[in-house]
Amino acid sequence: TALCAPLESVAQRPDQLVARGRVAVAQRRHDNVWLQFLPTLNMASNFNSTFNNAPNSPVTVWNIQGILSVPLWEGGARYGNLRATEAQVEVSAMNAEGARRNAVNEIRQARRAVDVAGQALDVARAQRTHAEEVDRLQRISFQEGRGTSLELVTAAATLRQAELTLAQRELE
Repeated sequence: TALCAPLESVAQRPDQLVARGRVAVAQRRHDNVWLQFLPTLNMASNFNSTFNNAPNSPVTVWNIQGILSVPLWEGGARYGNLRATEAQVEVSAMNAEGARRNAVNEIRQARRAVDVAGQALDVARAQRTHAEEVDRLQRISFQEGRGTSLELVTAAATLRQAELTLAQRELE
């Protein structure tokens, strides 16, 4: 029972978790492409020291450099990437919705199969009870001389078949 514990909702199924994870990954990719439109600032520092005793050269030099890059236009590659990732987000969201609908249908089909199996079991029990009663009445009829041995054998065969059907339904 620990391996087949029922889930509280469809959203906890592993296929649903994977589908939502794919949507999140596609959204992160889209965000990464969108961040390419922002300016960047690069900083660099360089410290040099020499042991040269030249009269006009400094012994220690420290360079600090800052570069601000503002993307203006690069031919439309970023816009193309942005549209492509928007489409990927939409496709993954549609796939997740399709997976959710499939899961709901699978649950409905499983519940329906359980109901049908339960009803088939009830019918098999009723058939066996009826076959037992027919067999009992046929035995009485045969003992009183009103029935034939063929009717007696047929009733017994019907009872055996009903018991086999009941055993099969119980396994289902």
